[in-house]
Amino acid sequence: MVYRLADNVLSPLGATTAENYQSLKVGRSALKHYAGYSGRKEDDYVASRFDDEQRRMLTIEGLTWFESLVYHSVKEALKGCSIDVTSHRTLFVLSTTKANIDHLSSEDYDKLFPAESAKRIASLFGISTQPIVVCNACISGVAAILTAQRLIEEGFYDTAIVVGCDVISHFVVSGFQSLKALLPEPCRPFDIERMGLNLGEAAAT
Repeated sequence: MVYRLADNVLSPLGATTAENYQSLKVGRSALKHYAGYSGRKEDDYVASRFDDEQRRMLTIEGLTWFESLVYHSVKEALKGCSIDVTSHRTLFVLSTTKANIDHLSSEDYDKLFPAESAKRIASLFGISTQPIVVCNACISGVAAILTAQRLIEEGFYDTAIVVGCDVISHFVVSGFQSLKALLPEPCRPFDIERMGLNLGEAAAT
């Protein structure tokens, strides 16, 4: 049997699971209108993004924005349990769809690879085992949890830290716009007349 020991949700609505839950209970939304990257009015979009102040507070020197969110989420989750992260019986799984894709044009090519991000973050926590990266489109998060569960059940590990994160970038927005999937107003996911979706960025552990 596999049990959840602790968790964290880090989003524009809150830095902890409890803060996010309370925000949802009172009906708060972080959705806002943003100018499109092309500069054309028809490419404007609605999304849930961290604001400039949140980004300033959360960005860690030496880490990308994506890696900073992953680090903060894992750190907060670890406060809620007493596992030995340095043990060879502790696994680290990073789930993401696009990771640092916003660094595509950067000369710092190692930032593009999710595996390198996973190693960087794992080393900051003193995790000694080889990290696993699960990158499988929209099912990445569930696939990462199942991967960790199966490895624990098979006896390879006693504990797993599973974190998922994606951030908004030009690449991501333009990709969804090319599919005509973005709604230029707050979405209505359970409405029979729904017409599209809104993007968001967050990390969850």
